[in-house]
Amino acid sequence: KTNSINPQIKLAAISSVQPGLKDEILLEFHPLGNDNFEGDKDALKLRNAETMPMLWSIADENLSINRCKEFEVEKQVPLGFSSATAGNYFIAPNLDDIPSHWTVYLEDQITNKWHDFKGGDFQFLHQAQNRANRFVLHFYKTNPPKIEDGKKINAWVFVADEQLTVRFSNTSDRVSVFVS
Repeated sequence: KTNSINPQIKLAAISSVQPGLKDEILLEFHPLGNDNFEGDKDALKLRNAETMPMLWSIADENLSINRCKEFEVEKQVPLGFSSATAGNYFIAPNLDDIPSHWTVYLEDQITNKWHDFKGGDFQFLHQAQNRANRFVLHFYKTNPPKIEDGKKINAWVFVADEQLTVRFSNTSDRVSVFVS
């Protein structure tokens, strides 16, 4: 599924009222990448017009192109968003250059909702007073967490005395399997 040498994701922040108003960023995962700004590989985020939404990845600088360090199992990339105009917005991913076995979630830290981008765009309500460092992208190559109704389900799995037990953080439910 990957057309490029290195996995990459393109994201666009789009106004739902004026779809022509959008801002895009690019994240690439590269063996020689760095999680901080590198002048020869990354691009700093430039300010848009007041009426435009702004989206950027957060490293030691705000970036519109971020060549991130390649990762083994999972990675988080903080994102910033701002707009002088309150209203509904979308974050639309282009996953064409992300391997199909990867899972990519967007976490909204204001609403505490998680969104699987395999389900399409993420819609959210922006208020002018919202903090800019609102989102986190979560990338999983294997074993992504379970998400139900936009909430992350934490589970612990352990083995003791030939018994496999799974416990869930949001309930007192427990599943046990005995080996005979």
